Amino acid sequence: ALMQSLPQNSPNVNNKGSKRSNSSNPNAIPEVIKSSYPYSYIRTHFLSFALDQHGSRLIQQHLSAPSPETLSLITNDATPHLLALSTDVFGNYIIQKIIQ
Repeated sequence: ALMQSLPQNSPNVNNKGSKRSNSSNPNAIPEVIKSSYPYSYIRTHFLSFALDQHGSRLIQQHLSAPSPETLSLITNDATPHLLALSTDVFGNYIIQKIIQ
């Protein structure tokens, strides 16, 4: 679902020029996307990012020295999903980072 909603012009090519395979996890966030989307985009797909290993790390990066506004946005986006996040292997880190 996350990959279907991402812009179609995003490169999905490895550094050798061949098409990258996402066969192990078709919903994995490609490397080029992880570092290039602002939180305003991430929040429109919050739960998908939060439950993904790389997406969770990206949200955690936004929680490292956040502005009060960013902290408030992430907290508000996470609140409806507290149960899912707290029991997820990647999502729980977001809750821990918010509490810190």
